[in-house]
Amino acid sequence: MRILKILCYFSCCYILISGNVRTETKYGFIEGFEYKSELGKKYDVYLGIPYAKPPVGELRFEKPEEPNKWNETLDTKKYGAQCLQLTREDIFLETKEDCLFLNIIQPKVDNKKLPVLVWIHGGGYSLGSSNIYDYKNLIESFASQEIIMVTLNYRLGILGFPSLGDNTMPGNYGYWDQQLALKFIYDNIGNFNGDQTKLTIFGLSAGSGSVGALSISPHSRDYIFQAIQMSGSTLSNWALGNDIVINSTKEVAYSLNCHDNIKKCLKTKTVDDFLDGIENVGSSYNDISLLKFKPTLDNDFFPKNVDKLMEESPKIPTYIGFTDQEGLFFTLLGLSKSINSIYVNETEFKDFDKDKFIEKIKKYVATKQRYDDNYINVAEEISTFYIKQAEKVEPEINYRTYLTAYTQLSSDLIISIASLWEAEMKVKYGWPVWLYYNTYFNPVQYKANLPAQGATHANEYPYMFKINIFGKFEWNDRDVLYYNNLVKSIGNFVKYGSPSTETFEWKQMSVNNNYLIMNDQPEMKINLLQKTSDFWKSLRDKYNYDIVTDTPYNYKVNDEL
Repeated sequence: MRILKILCYFSCCYILISGNVRTETKYGFIEGFEYKSELGKKYDVYLGIPYAKPPVGELRFEKPEEPNKWNETLDTKKYGAQCLQLTREDIFLETKEDCLFLNIIQPKVDNKKLPVLVWIHGGGYSLGSSNIYDYKNLIESFASQEIIMVTLNYRLGILGFPSLGDNTMPGNYGYWDQQLALKFIYDNIGNFNGDQTKLTIFGLSAGSGSVGALSISPHSRDYIFQAIQMSGSTLSNWALGNDIVINSTKEVAYSLNCHDNIKKCLKTKTVDDFLDGIENVGSSYNDISLLKFKPTLDNDFFPKNVDKLMEESPKIPTYIGFTDQEGLFFTLLGLSKSINSIYVNETEFKDFDKDKFIEKIKKYVATKQRYDDNYINVAEEISTFYIKQAEKVEPEINYRTYLTAYTQLSSDLIISIASLWEAEMKVKYGWPVWLYYNTYFNPVQYKANLPAQGATHANEYPYMFKINIFGKFEWNDRDVLYYNNLVKSIGNFVKYGSPSTETFEWKQMSVNNNYLIMNDQPEMKINLLQKTSDFWKSLRDKYNYDIVTDTPYNYKVNDEL
């Protein structure tokens, strides 16, 4: 809840219009405003452009449809409504089902077409919107580099990612929204002085999982020139999962007295009914995979398994990586509580011992459902491995050691290993890949007594978007260096196809898993998380279950991973 309160502040900034601007789309004219930056550069800003018909009434739980043409010039000077959030506690902005809008920031540059960067927000496929990203900050970080910046909304949670696992409600409606948004951008960006052949999609967390999915789906991949994936993979256990989604959809339906012809019945319910339903059954999944509503293998958006799609897809250049303490966001900071069940309350920190660590493993990771009678042995092997890792950081065994171990385990299973394996798979299939490992953070944003610290999930937000998720802090000289390295590498990748800058050379990933340490002083290294990756592969081979992708090994994502 706290994170969304912070984000809300940025979406409510007053818009200073220095003049109206007008352009044409294939559906009609739109009118935005001109913004002049502190550096004197001018930008045309269009907010709240509808890219689809409102997904309401009979269009609820259906693929989105292109918007009807409009005759009058459409006013696009303010953000459209955000999509329905998972719970009432997550709603701080205007929220409607009619939410399929996108926003375009166009630098005023003469005589050349500009590359396009499309940001897809995260939030566990259940939270968030494009509205929280203030256009001024997007200009400062990206559009100022002569890049057209686009952000978009898509359906979330029970309205965006429900599924009954059949043809009546196969799911992935939020992904179809993203696909249609990309088509809108591809078809219309030329009227904004954009180059449709230079379209890079960019996301973090579930936004990154979305980027990975869009890059391989035959319905979307041909619109995409390049991809940037931060802290999220399509292989992650939270990014695909049929059974839990089907069960969660039915849970909500039954709580709303929809037992027969579920889809038809749910179409009659109100937004408040859905919020009541989520409140009745609970919003989070008590498991390391976290999410009740997420993408599914539907034989449509994903007509084949992920590895087969990755193998046959165009080899899209990909900038991909993660931070060194992804799990801190979930375990000790306890953010996004409506989708986060694995956190440890601050009052419980000092009582967190080895037994409690193993208890967490058995509850969220090495469950009997996954490992049958081997679950106790699996839990012991996992605890032994991560305690040894934590002892390198906290050699004096105490509660900090076990909280560090739990945080690192969560980092690896929620984000890191799946992202690494996706990068490896893409290299194997001939994709150009640039891998990074973000280690930079400013400790003043955390409480001094936080047992484990590092660059956590969404650590980039205070820098790229000026959104202080973890607490406001004053930048120092190192922060400025890190910020410049980060946004310049992204800008160069979008414009030139290489994330190297005048400050550092970033070499393309090869079989030795060479990668860039992303911080204030970047450097190249090799064999990223090799021991940890090998551990999870050996555990998978031994017990015939892949917890990273949350699939039995007989139906594994890839034979050679």
